[in-house]
Amino acid sequence: RRRALTPRTVVEVRQESGHTGFQVVSHGEALPVVVELHEITREERVESAAGTLPNLANVRSLLFHLPPGLEGELKLWLHQVTPEGVSVGRPAHCRVHSANSVQEHVITSAQPTLILPMNDVARRLEVQFMTTTLSEN
Repeated sequence: RRRALTPRTVVEVRQESGHTGFQVVSHGEALPVVVELHEITREERVESAAGTLPNLANVRSLLFHLPPGLEGELKLWLHQVTPEGVSVGRPAHCRVHSANSVQEHVITSAQPTLILPMNDVARRLEVQFMTTTLSEN
C-alpha cells in the first residue's frame, strides 16, 4: 500500500508486431533522457522521452542517462508482446552505474521487470539484450 504512493521512474523497452521502441516516464510524465544506441555497425545518441529502435538482434547495448534529482523507485521493463497479446520478458543483462559502483542484474522472460530504490547516485542504466525468445522485427 505504501509502495503505491512511491514516486517511480519507468524505463520501458517494448517489442511488438515488428516495431520496437522505448519510453521513459517519471511521476506519470514523459521524461526526456539521453539514450545511446550501440549497434553492431553504428552508434547513435538521442535525447528523447520516447523513440523507435532498430531490430534488437543488431543492438549491442542501450545506455539511458538519467537526470539528477530523481526520487523513489527505478523500474526497468523489457518485454515483447506476442501476437496473442501476452507480454513476455525480453532477457537482458542490466547494469546500473553510479559514481563509484556498478550493480548488475538479469531480466528474464519470466521476470520482465527490475525495480530498484532510486538514489541520487544512479546515473546510467545499461541494457545488453540476450538471445530472443520470440521472432525479431
